[in-house]
Amino acid sequence: MKRTRLPALITFIEDFSTSCVARGIFFLTLQRMGFSRKQNLLLAIIWGGMYVAGASVSHRMSRLLGERRLLTAVFVGQATLHLTQFIWPSEWSVYPYMGLLAFLCGLKWPIIESYVSAGLGPKQTSRAIGLFSLCWSGAIPLAMLVTGPLIELSPRALFAVPVTVSVMSLLLSRLLPAQPSHLPIDHPERPSPDLVRRIRPMVSASRWLMLANVASIWILGALMPDVFDRMGFKVAAPALAGVMDLARFCAFALLLFWIGWHYRPSLLILSLVAMPASVFAILFGPNLGWVLAGEVVFGLTAAFLYKSALYYAMVLGNASVGASGKHESLVGLAFIIGPVSGLAGVSLSGVFGSDVGGMLLGIGPLFALTSVAAIRAIKPLVSTRQNE
Repeated sequence: MKRTRLPALITFIEDFSTSCVARGIFFLTLQRMGFSRKQNLLLAIIWGGMYVAGASVSHRMSRLLGERRLLTAVFVGQATLHLTQFIWPSEWSVYPYMGLLAFLCGLKWPIIESYVSAGLGPKQTSRAIGLFSLCWSGAIPLAMLVTGPLIELSPRALFAVPVTVSVMSLLLSRLLPAQPSHLPIDHPERPSPDLVRRIRPMVSASRWLMLANVASIWILGALMPDVFDRMGFKVAAPALAGVMDLARFCAFALLLFWIGWHYRPSLLILSLVAMPASVFAILFGPNLGWVLAGEVVFGLTAAFLYKSALYYAMVLGNASVGASGKHESLVGLAFIIGPVSGLAGVSLSGVFGSDVGGMLLGIGPLFALTSVAAIRAIKPLVSTRQNE
């Protein structure tokens, strides 16, 4: 596991840095720049579109420049962007800043994920991805905890931390090998043909559900500031919104040591029911208790779906940047679908005069379509198991 420690450290500090701005920016724009819910959702759509663009070309650019060299360029670019926004924070500069930063993040994460699990067999891959997931998910609640005080101190303060972190990541990346190593195609730890046939439906089903889950995260990310603002929380709002991230971290810790979830379609079916229920509890819970309970359930579901999708993809794709690039492209696509669905829901709420009805019509089809697709993907596995 030593080979995974350096990428894991880079993962932790990078996700802390990214979360400060990618999640914290919506609180900054609401509280200090007077953005509406629609403007925040538009900002999230820009992030998603540019993230997809970066993830889509990550494999191609890493083959052209080399993985470590491309990471170096990304960290230099990030530091420059954060520094520019630190010096000149304004309403108009938020849009290009978020777009360019999202593109760099889309380039970065497939490479880091490849370093994390390259050269490992299925069981080692599960542990490595578990450590990776703990690092990035553990960083988010910490980032959300400091976001409120930073915004209260000064709009510029939110961008000061990422500048320092990008420089640290740049220095640490020089210790990585020039390229991650991969198992030979005939290595005995590569999955057998029978296992490959079982993994393929699980990859498809978990990806469909992860798409809905990550889309929901960005719906919630853009709308939770308004949820807590209506309840009278301002400085504490980012920390309260981080409860779902804390729950996700705890779930990742469990999944690190328990591998009984591998190849179990029943858990995916359970997730597709729990996920939409928790989203509506967060958005329309009558009190803080309902909202926090929804966050906990959502966080548990998010951890399982994310790790399932990434684990099955990396085992099947031999931990390549291409495999993780497809995974991150789906994540980025969800960044677009989520805010678009949320924007539709907010608009329909105004038409029908009901927030619940509008959001149900806006994001309901997202849950319905992804659930049907996931069930169709894993149906052959369930049928086979029943016949046995």
